[in-house]
Amino acid sequence: MLADKAVEALKDWLRRERGVMWGNTNGYDWLRDHGAKIAWAQWFHLYPASSLSDQTAFRAKVFAVVGQRPTLDQLGSADWRKVSNTLGTVIRGGL
Repeated sequence: MLADKAVEALKDWLRRERGVMWGNTNGYDWLRDHGAKIAWAQWFHLYPASSLSDQTAFRAKVFAVVGQRPTLDQLGSADWRKVSNTLGTVIRGGL
């Protein structure tokens, strides 16, 4: 199916260019959701010095978009889609 090929091509590009590891959570349960991985890749694109060991600014942005939650683990796919859409707008120069 053409859509599946497009998704796989995008995933390959994110792996090569941004180091997104689709099968790896790096010890963070919130990275199980592919949307979270995409949002982190977008964040890393905007802020290359970012590190998973210090997620303070990332968490602040995520919670500003979706509302405060106890942890990132509590976010669902729809939440990560909102975050990704917001960060995508910033990347494209919309904010």
